[in-house]
Amino acid sequence: MKYLIVDTESTGAQRPSKGSALDPRNRLCYIGYADDVDCFTIPIEYEIGIPYGESLHRIQLYIDNSSLLIFFNAKHDLHWLRRYGIKFQHKPIWDCQLAEFIINGQETPFPSLDDVSRKYGHSGKFKEVEEEYYSKGKDTDEVPRGLLERYLGGDLSCTERAFLGQVEYLQS
Repeated sequence: MKYLIVDTESTGAQRPSKGSALDPRNRLCYIGYADDVDCFTIPIEYEIGIPYGESLHRIQLYIDNSSLLIFFNAKHDLHWLRRYGIKFQHKPIWDCQLAEFIINGQETPFPSLDDVSRKYGHSGKFKEVEEEYYSKGKDTDEVPRGLLERYLGGDLSCTERAFLGQVEYLQS
């Protein structure tokens, strides 16, 4: 099975909408995607005015060529993909957050990516962006590009570890 892990980073983290794609003031800064071989972080509207149509086309090709899409908190990322015209309705989806809620007997309604990835043997999330930017009221487009790419890549790695751990648990 050829899976594709997808995550997004958007502005609006400081707003009550929490970076929602449904808030028109927010914009998609980056899309990250990874399979079992490669990991890519692609700027979309990290910088305003830079064309990003080719990046969306590239992401669509990866989605089309995968057999399973994997997310952590899929509803958030799927809203962003839809807002930017990326089609995914033809693909099965695995939401690691929802899977963990079910695995844990519905004890924790919104398990965190950090906790779930650690449970399955990952070292956890890269927290510098949250600690040095988000906690100080800064938005995603204020995070230096290299740091944001590393943060997004780390989230993709955490999501993959959670997914593989959940599959192993469910098969046992």
